[in-house]
Parts: sequence; C-alpha cells; structure tokens
Amino acid sequence: MEPPSWVKGWTGTVAGQGTRAPPLCAGPARCGGTSAAGQGPVSDIDATRTERQGGHMTATGGAAARATHPAPPGVALPYRFRPARTAARAPAPLLVLLHGVGGDEHSLATLADRLPGHLHVALPRAPLAGPQGGHAWYGVQVSEEGARANALEAEAARVQVLQFLDQLQQVQPYDAQQVCVAGFGQGAVIAASVGLTRPDRVAAIGMLCGRILPQVKWQLAPGEQLSRLHVFFAEGGADGITATDYAEDAMRTMAEHGVEVAYRDYPGRPRLHEAMANDFVQWVAQHWPAPAR
Repeated sequence: MEPPSWVKGWTGTVAGQGTRAPPLCAGPARCGGTSAAGQGPVSDIDATRTERQGGHMTATGGAAARATHPAPPGVALPYRFRPARTAARAPAPLLVLLHGVGGDEHSLATLADRLPGHLHVALPRAPLAGPQGGHAWYGVQVSEEGARANALEAEAARVQVLQFLDQLQQVQPYDAQQVCVAGFGQGAVIAASVGLTRPDRVAAIGMLCGRILPQVKWQLAPGEQLSRLHVFFAEGGADGITATDYAEDAMRTMAEHGVEVAYRDYPGRPRLHEAMANDFVQWVAQHWPAPAR
C-alpha cells in the first residue's frame, strides 16, 4: 500500500527486508495474549520492542497544513491534521485517531487517509516519550501478577485528550456534536476512557485492540448518556487468554450500560490489518455519511 499523499517522504523499514510501503499501523504486533515464546502475557513494553523492529515510520515534508502542528496553548499534544477534503457550509465532523504504544502522530496516517473525505481527522502525539523513541499514553508496571497500567498517567492522558478537543476547536473548528475518538492498542484504551466517561463530548469511539481500564468503570457516565454512544470494537488477539478476557470484560461492561456496540473479532490476527481497517472505515462511513450537496 502506498503512503498517503499528505505524508511525503514516508518509508517503512523491516529488519532484513529493506524498504517497503508502510503497514496500516506501526502499532504493537500484539494487543494482548501470550508472547511468541509462550512465556506469559505480552506487556506494552514487549509490544513496544516488537513495534520498533516491525516497522518504524518517519515523515518529512508535506503541506504546511498537514505537517505536525505545535501543541495548542496549554495542551502538550502536538498533532497532525487532515482537513476535510470537501467543502461544506457547516463545520465538519471530527475523528481523532490515537496511536498505540511506541508510535507517534504519523503511525495511523495511512488509516486516516482512508477515512471519508468530509471528515476532519486529527492525530495527536501521546505525551510520554519512550527511551528508545516513540511515545506512550501511560506507563505499565510489570510484576508476577502481570502488566498493570499506571492509573495516574492513564487518567492524565484521558484529561489531556479532552483538553485537546477544546483547544483544537479554537484553531480547527469542527462540529462538536459529531466527534469520534478512536485508537489502536493504548490509543484504544484512552479512546474508551474518554468516550465512556464523557459521552456528552464524544458521539462515538473506536476501539481497535483495546480494553476498559478498571478505574474507568468507577467513572462511567450515567446510563441515559451512554445509551446514545456508538462503539466500534475490534479484537484480534485471540491467540491467548489475556486479550479474550479483556474483550469479554469490555463487552460485558458496555452491555450493562446500554452502549451500542458493533463488535468484530479477527482470530489469531492481533494487528491492525486490512480487514480490521476496512470494517472500521465502513462503520465510520455509515455513521457519518457525506452531506448532500
């Protein structure tokens, strides 16, 4: 697949394979489950290492409007922005794409380019810089009991994304009634945290290989608000029990609160691949059809 025209000079490299067109996502090779060696749960730290080996992407050049913008005042989230391609009298809907651990604002650019042209698409960079490059939305503590998200950092990321929406409105006006926050891996976790706690700010969320953090269950919005939320939930990590448990827990939580969920399962394919991307793009197009001219 060729990189989008608005990311010029973008290449992806794979160890021992030379240069190739970038994959749909430079995200973790696994969303959960067991490691390739069968040595227990794959933590976000393991996924970061896999990601850096599996396809590091860089971007240079491009139109100024589509370059990485400095963080809006008061919010430490630099971002890329793909404006709506079609002219409209009213502000366009907004879709925010949150990358996975080890990625950045370029990681989901190819997916962004597939989204309907009448939408604005924003790709913010996570706030935490990794020691070997890339960024994360929160840290992970690994113990004998498994991997646990840093609750304070995850909550800070949730708040920062909400602040980002406020600040973006000032510089890139959008329809505040038609906002979707979606993400992959850690980005999906934060998207769920934002949408399930503030459905008054977000009309829909996309969870591509994500889960609901335990702390978020104590912050859920009232049921009458959650019943108006639309969710696309895709799970591909069916190669181990961890991801399956996360998916079942998330589905149970959302069902108990009347959330409308479109669920897709891709057994044994724990990546953001063609089928998952196509299903997500079609779901977005169904919920936000192009305005009549």
